[in-house]
Amino acid sequence: MSQSQKEYIIEQATEMFCQLGIKAVRMDDIAQNLGVSKRTLYELFEDKMNLLKLCMINYYEVRRERLNARIGECANVLESILTAFDIFLVYGETERRMQTNLRRFYPALYEEISAQMQQRNRERLKGAIQKGIDEGLLDRTIDVDIAVAMLGWSLSGVLDTRKATLPQNISPEYALRYVVINFLRGISTVKGIEAIDAFLRKFKKPEVEKIN
Repeated sequence: MSQSQKEYIIEQATEMFCQLGIKAVRMDDIAQNLGVSKRTLYELFEDKMNLLKLCMINYYEVRRERLNARIGECANVLESILTAFDIFLVYGETERRMQTNLRRFYPALYEEISAQMQQRNRERLKGAIQKGIDEGLLDRTIDVDIAVAMLGWSLSGVLDTRKATLPQNISPEYALRYVVINFLRGISTVKGIEAIDAFLRKFKKPEVEKIN
């Protein structure tokens, strides 16, 4: 099925927002860059905020598809969790910049998108942890809801530099990966720890790839 004009504009505008910043990109810029009239843009999207919302949905959908493709190659659920997190690190800088701009210039849209993504991520992690328990990789006595909450709090503490002071020469990326790996070790069975060690031997550092 061929791509519609609306889908094409969303795809291209998403790249512009990622590369140039949400505030910097105007509807005039999008129209000029894509060779469409401003009238067409406003007929299709009404205003910049509506277009931006669709672009953010598109951004996360593309990331989800890439994530699913990589996870499909994983040997077990622990490897899939660690792979997903490494992909998050690859895209982290762009995503944090997008979220910062959203929060500053479009706070209502930021709250809406952020709440949706946090809920989706919690549900996905919860499902993965339960699968790990079922497969004998994670301890059956753990409380899945508490485990998801604790990991979320730990990661947000590292990401929020107002709450966490990292040792000198330790990057947030290194600290985040350290937290995730050791958190998983703490709730893993012997079989699970072996799976984590096998993953680390194969993938010592996240693979850096271009966003677009």
